[in-house]
Amino acid sequence: MSRPSTQISLLVELAYLTDAGNLRALHHPGAQERFAQAIASGVSAFYAAQAQR
Repeated sequence: MSRPSTQISLLVELAYLTDAGNLRALHHPGAQERFAQAIASGVSAFYAAQAQR
């Protein structure tokens, strides 16, 4: 059950540790960088859209 909130929040779930392919990706520096860039891009896009409102 969710509670109403005025605070913006973000939950990021990148991969399943029980999946061998996901686990390898999480240990690979290049994949870590891609994950980080994708998260940063999404957060940036969200705030850009908020600023245009």
